[in-house]
Amino acid sequence: MNHKMTEASEEREDETVRHEARLSLAGMTVFRLTDMNTSVLSLQGAVQFHLERIELPDFLLEQQEECYRALRDDAQLALAQGGPSRCSLYAGSLGLTYIAAPLRPCEAESSLIVVGPFLRQLPDKITAEGGAIDRTNAIVLNKLMQNMKIMSSSQIQTVANLLYRLDAIEHAPLHVVEAPGSAAASGGGARRASRLHEPDDNQVELIGLRYRIQKKLSHAVASGHKAEAQRIIERSRHLFDFSERFPGQPVRALKNTSIVNNTLLRIAAEKGGVPSLYLHLTSEYFAIRIESADKIAVLELLNRQMLDEYCDLVQTHSTARYSPTVQTAVQHLAVYYNKPLQLRRLADACEVHPSHLSRIFKRETGLTLTEFQHRLRLNEAKFLLKTEVCSIDDIAWQVGFEDASYFSRVFKKQEGISPTEFRNSEKNKKGEP
Repeated sequence: MNHKMTEASEEREDETVRHEARLSLAGMTVFRLTDMNTSVLSLQGAVQFHLERIELPDFLLEQQEECYRALRDDAQLALAQGGPSRCSLYAGSLGLTYIAAPLRPCEAESSLIVVGPFLRQLPDKITAEGGAIDRTNAIVLNKLMQNMKIMSSSQIQTVANLLYRLDAIEHAPLHVVEAPGSAAASGGGARRASRLHEPDDNQVELIGLRYRIQKKLSHAVASGHKAEAQRIIERSRHLFDFSERFPGQPVRALKNTSIVNNTLLRIAAEKGGVPSLYLHLTSEYFAIRIESADKIAVLELLNRQMLDEYCDLVQTHSTARYSPTVQTAVQHLAVYYNKPLQLRRLADACEVHPSHLSRIFKRETGLTLTEFQHRLRLNEAKFLLKTEVCSIDDIAWQVGFEDASYFSRVFKKQEGISPTEFRNSEKNKKGEP
């Protein structure tokens, strides 16, 4: 019963995260296309998403709330009448104008997306005469309006057309067509304390959503579920675009994001039971590639490769399903894979009798200790064959085989081809001579 309740709770949480991700995708799409303040509100008035291009002074926030209420009331009236949905346009007393449309990307409760404020014409200079607004606020307001976007009727209609069909928006598959010979085709971003005490309320919900999605991605990677991890990335890619932190430096921005991704994926794979040696080698490999990259296409490719690689590590090398004794043995073998296997010393490290270790290791992994060590050595040999130009004899020695001929026989038995054939096939995949 408890198990069923847990599954139902997880399904509800998944649905909530998916709904919030769809709302944020809609909001970000409109924000980036219009370059105007964009809010997603529940019909009860709660702010579900907000990004702003122009920060309104405090004395205008009350008028904005009045605009929001009027737009919500109009949307609720349209829903109550049962007619087709519609966009709504509202202008306040100072000429600040907003456009809104109902938003329901899934079967959850309807929301309202609001864009503005903007102007339909540049108003006359506002003065403090009459007492409606004081002199300081008049100065601020005049300066604000000078920087505010002025929208023609046709432009307003264009935004309305976008909002009206926003429910159907999804992440479109985006295939990068690479030029022959391109770097991407070959494989190859004292104030902190005060900000902690002054959080941007408009960003709190968005930050929370990012961390919930990050948690689900971490769980998928730790479980080795590559397809699910890829789906999460595709649904939420827009949430992790931090290019605005580095204006005019898109490569630096993506490089920083890639470095963070490498760390997060490594931690997730560690939770999935991948031995530390593999984590270190993989993390170092991508860290070097990321830092040396100088093109966006290369960094995008590296991010896709990282996700695949860490999921593959969990699928291939996870020790989470093994007993503590076998986990200790696997960790030891992973570190000393290229050293002679000394059963007594390994058994002492695992605090068991050698014969007992051999027996339970075979039972849990399906391999003898020697077979498992050979697999570790050959995995490292394949990596070296793909990335290094040293001879087969040198690679055999590096991974722990004193006899290169024996290494070649073991390699061919496991892979079906010789080390030289493997290296040549990898070159052909890359189009190398």
